[in-house]
Amino acid sequence: MAKQLLKLHARYNVWAYKQLLQSVSKLTSEQYHANAGLCFRSVHGTINHLLAADRLWLTRLEGKTDSEAYQLLSSFWGHPSADMYSTAESTSCYWEQYVTDRAALAEAVLAQANQFALFVETLTEDAPEEFSYDKRGVIVSKKLDRTLLHIVNHATHQLSFSEANFVERHPSNHQVPDSRGQVSAAISRFGLAPPVMDLFYFEG
Repeated sequence: MAKQLLKLHARYNVWAYKQLLQSVSKLTSEQYHANAGLCFRSVHGTINHLLAADRLWLTRLEGKTDSEAYQLLSSFWGHPSADMYSTAESTSCYWEQYVTDRAALAEAVLAQANQFALFVETLTEDAPEEFSYDKRGVIVSKKLDRTLLHIVNHATHQLSFSEANFVERHPSNHQVPDSRGQVSAAISRFGLAPPVMDLFYFEG
């Protein structure tokens, strides 16, 4: 039952990304790159954050933390909070520079979600309950099932549209809202219908 539930959430994650990207595609270039009052400034920066986080965790799960790619990904979280999150006055954000091309980013984030779903799908009943990884020189151990759910939950859609002004209203609060919810809030703020991403509507 637990493994089946994890696989369901992994498949849902792919579907939710497709729903999100379909709505994002309707934004103009100006809207897409604008400061939308989000933690990572723009829709582009937020989707880059999603991609980087998804890649970081899958690299850890696959035991590839000695790779150059992992070191690059890990460095994104090594910045001070004042630099990591944007403000209402920010004209740029380093997250926006990870994958600069809009179309390439959309393709990459969906491909990454599919890779994660494949990883979960191939888990066997005798998979270990915990796994370990190197976090900047420190070996960290985590529960496997909770980590898999965290990866999906990090990106899930569960915020009200008023959260679009999160950074502007709470510049000192660095509790980061879930990222797909941030993008959905920005889409609504730009006058477009937000995507439907509730698990209840997923039929996969």
